[in-house]
Amino acid sequence: MPIKKTAAEECCAKCEKDVAALKKEVAALRKELSKKVSGGADPRVDKLLELFEASNKLRYLAEQMKQ
Repeated sequence: MPIKKTAAEECCAKCEKDVAALKKEVAALRKELSKKVSGGADPRVDKLLELFEASNKLRYLAEQMKQ
C-alpha cells in the first residue's frame, strides 16, 4: 500500500523541481552570455567605458600632481 504524501511534501517536491529547472536555465543563460564579446552587442558601449576609465585615471593623476 503506497504512502500518501502530505500537502507539504508535495509542495517541497514541486519547489525542488522548480529550483532544478531554474538552475538549468541560469546555467544556459551564463553560457550564452559568456559567448558574447563584452559589454554588449554595440561596440560603442565598450569604447565609452574605455573613455570613462581613461578620464578617471587622468583625474586621479591630476589630483596627485596637485598634492
